[in-house]
Amino acid sequence: MNGLIYKEVYLDMTLKILLTSLSVFVISFSYGQCGTDQLDSLNLISHLKDGGTVETYFYGRNELIQNYRNIKNKKNSYIIPIVFHIIHENGLENISETQIQDQLRILNEDFQRNNIDTSDTDPYFKSRASGMNIEFKLAKRDPKGRCTIGITRHKSWLTDEYEYDAVKSIVSWDSKRYLNVWIVNSIHNPREQGTILGYSTLPWRSSHSLDGVVIRSDFCGSIGTANQKSKGRTLTHEVGHWLGLYHPFQGQTGVFFPNDACNSMNDFVDDTPPALEPNYGCTEANSCNTDNPDEKDNIHNFMDYTNENCQNMFTQGQVNRMLYYLNHENYRKQIHSEENNKFTGVENESTCILTSSYDIKGSSTIICEGNSIEFKNISKSKHPFLSDWTFYGGFPNKSYFDNPIIKYPSSGYFDIELISINALIKDTLYNTNEIIVFKNQELLKSPNIDSVNSPDDTLSYFMERDQFGWQYSNKYGSQDSSCLVALNDSSNKAYKQYSLITPPYDLTNIAVEETPHFYFDYAYNRPTYGKYEKLRIYASTNCGTTWEYISLLDNYSTFKSGDSRVGEYNWTPKSQEDWLFHKVSLSKFKYESDLIIRIDFLTNRGNSYFIDNLGVEGYFIDNLGISSKIIDDIKIQIYPNPSYSFIMINGIETNTIQRIRITNCVGQNIKHNRKEKKIDISDLPAGVYFLTLWTKDNFKMKKFIKN
Repeated sequence: MNGLIYKEVYLDMTLKILLTSLSVFVISFSYGQCGTDQLDSLNLISHLKDGGTVETYFYGRNELIQNYRNIKNKKNSYIIPIVFHIIHENGLENISETQIQDQLRILNEDFQRNNIDTSDTDPYFKSRASGMNIEFKLAKRDPKGRCTIGITRHKSWLTDEYEYDAVKSIVSWDSKRYLNVWIVNSIHNPREQGTILGYSTLPWRSSHSLDGVVIRSDFCGSIGTANQKSKGRTLTHEVGHWLGLYHPFQGQTGVFFPNDACNSMNDFVDDTPPALEPNYGCTEANSCNTDNPDEKDNIHNFMDYTNENCQNMFTQGQVNRMLYYLNHENYRKQIHSEENNKFTGVENESTCILTSSYDIKGSSTIICEGNSIEFKNISKSKHPFLSDWTFYGGFPNKSYFDNPIIKYPSSGYFDIELISINALIKDTLYNTNEIIVFKNQELLKSPNIDSVNSPDDTLSYFMERDQFGWQYSNKYGSQDSSCLVALNDSSNKAYKQYSLITPPYDLTNIAVEETPHFYFDYAYNRPTYGKYEKLRIYASTNCGTTWEYISLLDNYSTFKSGDSRVGEYNWTPKSQEDWLFHKVSLSKFKYESDLIIRIDFLTNRGNSYFIDNLGVEGYFIDNLGISSKIIDDIKIQIYPNPSYSFIMINGIETNTIQRIRITNCVGQNIKHNRKEKKIDISDLPAGVYFLTLWTKDNFKMKKFIKN
């Protein structure tokens, strides 16, 4: 192409055509393995909605660089500082440093064309294959100048990323100085079909805090927990995007070259044959026969979707395009500058001799009073080092062991300080509110239900909050005026987590043939179609030492589809019709004597979440040996509630009642009644009680208060 730079050919497209093309593309792309095009499409739509234009969004982006000689002040070699942010919940996604090193080796070999499978390149394309004199190195200094190993670890539910870029709110280093790579457990595909293995920003991404690559942990490297299909090429593919490359099937979008999906310039590189659609497996194909000359698809190209053991090359044209962006002042030039290599420590790695870091054995930093946590000093040092720990709220509160076990006798939020010291230097790491300790509670005999009547009379929940988060409300409820609410609005930060923890449930009296369930009523309404909150539910049988994920509640709204009220900010439930019922199986925890439930509220700058009538259901054996199942569909009411002398039962016919029993909060039988709907409670001490009503096959439980 004689070294010409080909500018955008689609700037005269109308907004309507562009948006239509993008919509069609995103839907048809739902089976893909890479989310980069979806992300860029969504960014473009957002840019247009904010008043931007097609021209301003695409300016300077889609250029064909055929002649690297036209680039001024070019370099012979490039060093790119890279940092891996491992986002985890102490599961398999918390991959090892060795696995990261393996991935880094593959990345460098692929870009330098030193990969061991170059001999597998199709002879037809072998003359076009090319590498770069580039090296990706783990950063040795962080943005504040502290020593680092180029790997950070952050415990967060966002390891299962349900929205593009959400994980980046946890940590992001200056993208002009570092290539950020976020490692997560899974990536949500907004189109639901297909598995997204990774995605990347392109060089022109305007928001520096979001710039970088996200990939799944099981496709990072080729060892450890990496999927058996993984050869570490997912990161190679995504870093190709980060340096400005498109897919060879980019014409599929219909945006760059309308009505010409097989245009030979669809990825703005002229030595990559166009592909009509992604290639999978490793089968030779010629999906476009209108290109000139007509060439088969290059199934070995890193930027296609073929199996990772099939990919093995970039073309010279792709290398030229990447070199262009590496040397352009507006894109990637600063990141490999001599000044930045010194700043990030990759030029002289010996300058860093100590980095403080620690790990926590087990899977939780949320525990009961009296439980212990084992810590491990994993600091990196070129010389022997000593540990100086301070555990606020812990016992002992000081330790000089490398791997201390610390007991937390009282509830609260507690900080941790670790000072690592060697012969030359000391390095301090301080984490605020690292440990959350909640109070021990009396066991709740099942079945049990909490109708949340008042702050004093409801069960004692651990409720995490700042100015937002979990709290008691006396304004809203599914059957009365009280409930628990995870307070939230658009001024709160996105992706925060607030935990609610129940007292322990005793499931030892579950009937042999039955499965217990945890359940509650809930009410929620998303404010916009792009933002909504979620509830994630966990269970623990060891007082919070480990937690097991059991359910996700991510309804957009408790209203039916098409309801005009969907889309209100600061929404609150107005009637019983605004509430729905959610039930979670506890089959794995059958017969557990000390089961606690954790409900995490996950924010997204939307509305509050309301829950009520929390409890455990199933067929339970009572003291008389009778097996019964709790009723979900009968809405009985107790009044007056609270009461001094008697209570009335409303909502059920007398002739359907088999038996009535009243128990206290710890499951002790207090009073029996055969069928009377009016019950004398004048002889009961003041407190909280549970009324259980049996029909022929089922039962219903309601809470009431005796004044």
